[in-house]
Amino acid sequence: MTVLISTIRDWYCPNCGLTDRTNEPRPHSRFHTCPKLGMLSAPMLPSTTKAKVEMNERQDYQGGEILTMDVNNRPVMSIVTTRDNGTDALVFAPLATVRGGV
Repeated sequence: MTVLISTIRDWYCPNCGLTDRTNEPRPHSRFHTCPKLGMLSAPMLPSTTKAKVEMNERQDYQGGEILTMDVNNRPVMSIVTTRDNGTDALVFAPLATVRGGV
């Protein structure tokens, strides 16, 4: 006999209000392109979780690195999710460039 278990999970974005539903039995996260966070890929939260999701602009020197930019061409350092029981951060690391020559 096969037992079927429902694994429906409801998600929401606290910034733009987008909702979604997944049916994946394995642990997973849900991301979306959020218009309130500069059209960057931001995490969605389980519908039972109260938290805030914020974008942090890069505050330090911007040299010749390749940076992640938002829709307004501002450099973004991270997207931070803050909950009562912890914090998660999605960090956009800059990429260095090299010129080759002889």
